[in-house]
Amino acid sequence: CMALITDKQQAKAVASAAGVPVPQGELLHSPSQIPTVPFPFVLKPCCEDNSMGITKVENEAELPAALAEAFKFDSSVVCERFSPLGREIRVAVIEDENGEPATVLPATEYLLTPEHPMRTSTDKISVTDQGLPDASKFFATNREEAPDFRRPICPAPLDSALEAKLREASLRAHKALRCRDFSIYDFRIAPDGSVHMLECQPVCSFARESAMIGMAAKTDAPELQYPTLFHTMLRRAA
Repeated sequence: CMALITDKQQAKAVASAAGVPVPQGELLHSPSQIPTVPFPFVLKPCCEDNSMGITKVENEAELPAALAEAFKFDSSVVCERFSPLGREIRVAVIEDENGEPATVLPATEYLLTPEHPMRTSTDKISVTDQGLPDASKFFATNREEAPDFRRPICPAPLDSALEAKLREASLRAHKALRCRDFSIYDFRIAPDGSVHMLECQPVCSFARESAMIGMAAKTDAPELQYPTLFHTMLRRAA
């Protein structure tokens, strides 16, 4: 499961075959390959985390530098149609004792702006003036002093129609990708309300500040609180 999900293109293909909406895209194997996806699009290394090497490309003039940046991190690069600025929502699924994805946690919304239309690596990892990870404050802050586009909202304000779309897509992806115990997804919602799964995020540190634990804490269910949920996962694994 982890091997599949780490490969963004394969994960999207499997999810799409199960009926999960994903952005139009293609896989590039060389920095000299010309994408057929129309501008604007996003280039990102196929097997890389924390938005490393990701660039939004508006036109042909920006393409060479963006390709060079993405291919620094991987020998394959995903080219993905850029969804118009709408919303970016993270959804987490929790299985029950029978291994069924029964619970969808309160969603998290990452605030975006026209000047900052997608999350980048520096929204997740603090860097020095040289662009290297800052060991003294590794994770980028999302507290009060952070810019608006870095602060998440949980629970995200969702109407019933959008909530149903996100739930259905998440449950379909969970089963198609053969996830176990839990899974986390990032979705892009276009201004017209269409939903596209950007990727499955299969990692949770289970620290109190981690994304899924924060989402679970917004429920009233005792079994989903910290650290009970982590203990449940350990017990099931054992």
